[in-house]
Amino acid sequence: MSDVSVLQSALFFLLAAVIAVPLFRRFRLGAILGYLIAGVIIGPNVFHVIDDPQGVLHFSEIGVVLLLFIIGLELNPEKLWSMRQQILLLGGGQIMLTGLLIAVLLSFLSLNWQVSIIIGFTLALSSTAFAVQLMAERGVLASANGRRGFSILLMQDLAVIPLLLLVQAFANYSEQEALVWWKIILAIMVLITSGRFLLNPLLTIVARYGSRETMTATALLIVVGSAYLLYACGLSMGMGAFMAGIMLANSHFRHQLESDIEPFKGLTLGLFFIAIGMTLNIELLLQKPILILLFAFVLLFLKALIIAGLFLWVRVEWRSAFSMGLLLGQGGEFAFVIMNQATTSGLVLAQHAELINLVVGISMVLTAPMVVLFSKI
Repeated sequence: MSDVSVLQSALFFLLAAVIAVPLFRRFRLGAILGYLIAGVIIGPNVFHVIDDPQGVLHFSEIGVVLLLFIIGLELNPEKLWSMRQQILLLGGGQIMLTGLLIAVLLSFLSLNWQVSIIIGFTLALSSTAFAVQLMAERGVLASANGRRGFSILLMQDLAVIPLLLLVQAFANYSEQEALVWWKIILAIMVLITSGRFLLNPLLTIVARYGSRETMTATALLIVVGSAYLLYACGLSMGMGAFMAGIMLANSHFRHQLESDIEPFKGLTLGLFFIAIGMTLNIELLLQKPILILLFAFVLLFLKALIIAGLFLWVRVEWRSAFSMGLLLGQGGEFAFVIMNQATTSGLVLAQHAELINLVVGISMVLTAPMVVLFSKI
C-alpha cells in the first residue's frame, strides 16, 4: 500500500468518525452505532473508499486488547467482593438463563451444540458502552437499579474471557495447532510472577527517571507484551491483556496507566467498529430484512423479559424492571469480537457470523426507540 493510499484511508476514517459519532450521539443512538454506520458507508457496500476491510479489522483488534486491559484495571478485588451478590445472582443468572435459552432455540435450527452454545452466550452479552450511556442519559446510573444494571454488565464483561477460551476449546484444531497446556500454564505463571514482583518496580523506575512519553510506552509495552505472550501459546491476545490489567488493578500507577492507554483505546476501538461496519453483509440484510428484524426484536424482548424477571425477583417495581430490561436488552460489541474469532478458528460459518453481527447491530438501533416508546406508554 502506498503512502498516499495510507494517508487517504486515515483521512476517510477520521472524517467518518468526526461526522458520524456526534450525529448519532445527538439522536441518542450511541457512538458504537455511529462507527458501524460510518464503516458501512465508506466500505465496499456503499462508496468502496477502503480497499482492504479485513486488513483494517485485523489491525484494529488492538483496540479490543486495550479495552480488555482497561476492564482488568477496573476489576479491583475489593470492589468485586462488595458487589458479589448482585454480580453473581443478577449478572450470572442473566447470562446463564439467556445463553442456555437461546442455545436451545438455536439447536432446533440444525446447528450443532457447540455452535449453539457459543452463539447463545454471545448474544446473552449486552453493550456495556451503549447501555451505560443510555442509563446515564436517563438518570438511572447512580440509582439502585442503575447499580444492579451495572452489576449485570460487569458480569458480562467478566464472561468474555471464558467465552473466548470456549471458542478455542470447541474449534477443530489440527495436531500442529493444538493447545500446548504446559506452555499456557508456564506463560500464566510468568505473567503472575511478573505482575507480583516486576511490574510495579519497573513502573516506579520509569516514573522516576523517564518522561511522560516513556511511561506511555511502558504501559503499551506491558499490554502488548502480555497479549503476545498468551497469543504465542495459542490463546487470545485479549486474555493476556485482561490478566495484565487485573494484576495492576491495585497498583499505585493504575490511574496513570488508564489515562495513558485511554486515547489509544478510544481511537483503535473506534477503528475496530468502523472495520466491523465495513464487513457487515448489507446484501444479506436487503435479501432477508424481515427475518433479520424479527431475530433482532426477539433478542431484544427475550433479554428484556429475562432481566425484568430477575429485577422483579429482587422486588423492583415492574415498570422499572422492564425499563431496565429494555436498556440492557441489545446485543453487545463483544459479539463482533467473539464471532470474528469463532469464524477465524473455523468453529462458526462466515454466513452465520454475518447474520449474528447484523442482528446485534440492529438490536442496538432498536434499543433507544423502544426505551423511549415504553416510557411514553
